This record gives sequence, structure tokens and C-alpha cells, in this order.
Amino acid sequence: MKTVALFFCICLFILHGVEVRKVQAAEELIVSAAASLTNVMNAVKDDFQFFNPSIRVIFNFASSGSLVQQIRHGAPVDIFVSANQFFMDRLSDEGLILSNSRIDFTSNQIVLIVPLHSRCPLAGLENLQLPGFQRIAIGHPETVPAGRYAKASLLNAGLWDALKDKFIYANSVRQVLAYTIREEVDAGFVYASDIMAANGRVREVVMLKNIDPILYPVAIIASSGHLDAASGFIRFLHGETGQRILDQYGFIRLQGEKP
Repeated sequence: MKTVALFFCICLFILHGVEVRKVQAAEELIVSAAASLTNVMNAVKDDFQFFNPSIRVIFNFASSGSLVQQIRHGAPVDIFVSANQFFMDRLSDEGLILSNSRIDFTSNQIVLIVPLHSRCPLAGLENLQLPGFQRIAIGHPETVPAGRYAKASLLNAGLWDALKDKFIYANSVRQVLAYTIREEVDAGFVYASDIMAANGRVREVVMLKNIDPILYPVAIIASSGHLDAASGFIRFLHGETGQRILDQYGFIRLQGEKP
């Protein structure tokens, strides 16, 4: 009897080990994505993994420029999602992405925000020259796409030189948002989608006129060893389910995409 019980326990142990290996064998997909996509990408991940339980998505969020530097230095990444074309173009020029996998999947808008309880009058960008605006948060234009877009708009309006001594430079657009929520600055430049992430803790006051459309491209990294999973994730992101999630988080569908 003891021999039978021992045999039964051994069988259970072996079967349990097989199940553990199955769980551990889930394919990992590493996605480096722009900081402005933090909330929406986590929502996309939940739905994608529900339909693809054998794939585990791991995110790395930072400014697009910082992510490019990581990829160029060999960081293990399967998919890159940029907040502008410039940084994706850099990887493309260096042969670090699969060009035939690259697509634009959503768009956005740059807005000027102030803390919720701000009393400073702000009817337009020119009002930023008033004494009430001493500290203005903006992403580093060299690495943060939102900062590049904001700088282009301010240059076009002839205000960049007049305001540059007031700028507090941030490492990501989400850092700009955090500064503004905590009232550490008098105003900040973020994406329209970031306002939803703020949950009513800031006020939008000015929508900037963009020189170039704000498009988000996504592509598979050339060194990825998970091409099928990466292609599936991009299809999901560009598909109707992914687009509905992007809608819910304040992103703007590309022209020609069904609402």
C-alpha cells in the first residue's frame, strides 16, 4: 500500500513539475514604449494577454530618446513604440528595426496645462510672459518628443527666446505632468491624453498648433527573437480592440481609421 501511495505522490510531483514548466515557458515580449503611453499600454496589455495567455508582455517606459539609447546599446527589446517619427527614424537609419513592421497607430495633441487651483490668467501662449509664470515645465527637447513639439510651436510663435529662462526641463512628459499636479511649476506642456491620466488635478488652458502631426509609430526590433508574438501585438494594437482602448485614454485616431 505504501508503495502505491509513494508511486502516486511521485506521479503528482512529476505532473506538477510539468505544469510549472509550462507556466515558466510563457513567451516574454519586451516592449519599450514612450512614457506618455504608460496608462493605455497597460490596459492594452491586459486585453492582449487575455486573448494570448501564452505571451507575457513586459513594458519599459521612458522618454523615446532614452529608449533609443538603450536599444542602441544592446538592451533586450522586441518592440519599440515612439511618441514621434524622429526617434524611430534614427533606429531605422541604423538598421535596428524591421522596416516592414513599422506602422503609425495613433496620434495626439500638445496642450498647455496649469495646476488645478492656479489663479494666473492664461488666455494664450503669450500670457506665459507675465510675471505670474516663473516656472514652466517642458520635456527635454533632445530626448522627449513632447518637448520637441512644444519647442517647435513656441519657436513658430516667436516665444521660445522670451520664455527659455523660465523653463524647468523634465526627463519625460509624465514628469512634466507630475510637476504640474504638485504645483511645483506654474504651467507645463503635455499631451492631451495626459490630462485624462491626471484625473482632474490639472486644467487644460491652451491647445497648441502643431507644426507637424503628432504620430506614434511602432516597430519590431531587428534583433527580436519573438517575431510572431511581436507581430501579433502590433496587429492587436492597430486593430479595433486596441484602437477602442486608445480612444478611452484620450488618444486620437488616425484619419481614415473607423471610430
